[in-house]
Amino acid sequence: VPGVCAGLQPPRCDVMEALSPLKLPAVPHPLFNLDLHNGNQLGSLRSYYNLCSQAKDLFVTTSCFAAWKKDKCTNGSAKLIPAVPADTPEGVEKCCVFFFDDNINLHLGNSAGAPDAKGICNLRDISTGEYVDFSAGCNGFTMERAHRHTLIHHSSKYRVVLVQANILEAMSNDDYFTSVLQKYSKPGEKLIVYMDVNGTILWSDSIMGLGPNQLLLEAIVGLVEVHAKEKFELQWQDQPPVEIENKIVLKQLMHNISNGDKSVFHNFLYLEATCALMRELMEKATLVWSNGGNLTIQEFAAAYEGYVHQLRRQEAGKAENQNNRGPITTSWFRCLDLLREGGHTAVINSFGMDTQKVVVRSVPNAQDIMHIAVNWEMWSERDASRYEEQFLEYLDTNNASTGSGSSGVAGASSTSSTGSNLSSSSSSSISPSSSSR
Repeated sequence: VPGVCAGLQPPRCDVMEALSPLKLPAVPHPLFNLDLHNGNQLGSLRSYYNLCSQAKDLFVTTSCFAAWKKDKCTNGSAKLIPAVPADTPEGVEKCCVFFFDDNINLHLGNSAGAPDAKGICNLRDISTGEYVDFSAGCNGFTMERAHRHTLIHHSSKYRVVLVQANILEAMSNDDYFTSVLQKYSKPGEKLIVYMDVNGTILWSDSIMGLGPNQLLLEAIVGLVEVHAKEKFELQWQDQPPVEIENKIVLKQLMHNISNGDKSVFHNFLYLEATCALMRELMEKATLVWSNGGNLTIQEFAAAYEGYVHQLRRQEAGKAENQNNRGPITTSWFRCLDLLREGGHTAVINSFGMDTQKVVVRSVPNAQDIMHIAVNWEMWSERDASRYEEQFLEYLDTNNASTGSGSSGVAGASSTSSTGSNLSSSSSSSISPSSSSR
């Protein structure tokens, strides 16, 4: 494929076999369709993994929301993440896969990684194509905690590290991602890092219609558990009553109350509304942080204001440095720099249509970056339209400001990507401080 296999040594262009050009006439980017849900799924998995293992910089995968929704938003049809067996044969480059996403649901522990569990990670063995259950206690996976609210599953049987990311901690700690990479990687490994966008490195979500403060509040209510003193029913305004028994995460309870109505859920994501719900719940339940410790409304409000302060600090720092990195965490750019220095791979993997918002702020020329759309033929007309619009939005902006296709973004990382910037050369170590695998 012209412009994409540049840098590969024959016969390694087989990595492109599963891809077909995606033609959107108004979009001057290298776009491809990848069939992961039909046909030869094992062949497509291996081709995709080979592409990821040979890439030397950044590219984008937009996963198929329609397939995920059809399977009721369960792991088995979610974002494809290759699982690399730990017993890699001699002579084969040793790759370690990291996946950062705020919706992996690792807090479910022993049931988090089942294929029929609600979740975002479709973990597949690259040698067999079989689904790999990543629940704690299965396939060598164990759970650990990083920072205060970040959960990690890593395995003794697979070179895979799954991270339930927390935007609050990613925003507050510039070394948030790099510290995890350094702890769980081993010397000599090529790292493949799959990175979600909304709620992981980006603190606004255009597809959900959430602003920065709402996204922060959504993240915080995901860290609060409601422990019922005894089974009871909650009637909230005009919504149907919901039954609460044992314990439930406050964010999930808000979804249950909303009963599928997004406007009702969005109305919860204001401090006053959240505190009002908490007051009503505290009459019959105890509120606790997910990592332990009872919680008062005053403490919740103080935590929220503290994270809002961190958000403003990051925005002020970007203004002072005169860069245009927008609502993206500094920790993402530090992670990307580390991966580039070591010749590793970064793959933005999202269901949303905000990927280009990250790309134009991460590379000098966004039109060089390859985008893969998974099973384009299954996409809804609305999703297909929004996918194309994200490219046109920044193309128009960049042409107006630079007179060319260049991203024209101050503060973008200095290393340029050509196509997918594929290479067959080996990677260098990122000098991990200690390895937990």
